[in-house]
Amino acid sequence: MSQRAHQCEWSLLRLGADILFVEAPKTVAEIRSVCADLPGAKMANIVEGGETPDLSHAELGEIGYAIAACPLTLMAAAMQAMTLTLEALAGDKPRDPMLMDFVELRRRIAFDDYYKASAAYKSSFRSS
Repeated sequence: MSQRAHQCEWSLLRLGADILFVEAPKTVAEIRSVCADLPGAKMANIVEGGETPDLSHAELGEIGYAIAACPLTLMAAAMQAMTLTLEALAGDKPRDPMLMDFVELRRRIAFDDYYKASAAYKSSFRSS
């Protein structure tokens, strides 16, 4: 890490930063250096397929990171699921293996709670 970057990180700590983040270390050695060379808590930013090696949470913890952000993981997984499902729809293929059970889906997005709360309003009458 450059002397300038090191001084900047130290300045942030002196100003009251709770955690330090160094953008895109490109090797495991650089990832280790961030924790070895800088004081305080550090955050890793893991983007699968990005510049920073994709280490497990356990590995990052052993190195000394306090937290890891995985900002694109869920979006990439959701986009993959949507693409596969759209391909199945386009090919008129079965989709059931790709889908969450409807009862579980309703539970997770609180449909049943909504139905109970809205039952008090005449305008939300719903037949079974």
